[in-house]
Amino acid sequence: MNRLRTSGMEGVGFITAFPHMAKIFLFSPGAETVLDVRAFNPSDLEPKNLSRYGGFHEFACLAEGIISAGEYKAWAAAKDVEEYLSYRSDDRIFDILSSNKLKRYWG
Repeated sequence: MNRLRTSGMEGVGFITAFPHMAKIFLFSPGAETVLDVRAFNPSDLEPKNLSRYGGFHEFACLAEGIISAGEYKAWAAAKDVEEYLSYRSDDRIFDILSSNKLKRYWG
């Protein structure tokens, strides 16, 4: 945690943690309507690269996307940081009906 405290990151947001990756999502002073994301190995907090093929970058898995949508709504609706920090996500619908839509679409 000391590494995070001394990282120079500024903002408020949320953390998601899975066995293979932890991500910090921040609304930062530089652009308060943009959600910045940074990834780490959960075991040692070493930074993880979110780069993908073709110059793309990973934003979020399904669960993180749903949580992010709720966080955006809470951030937009809050009159101040304290009100935003009182928000808790209660989203629980993360079922995926089909995980091979693109494969079927492209044949």
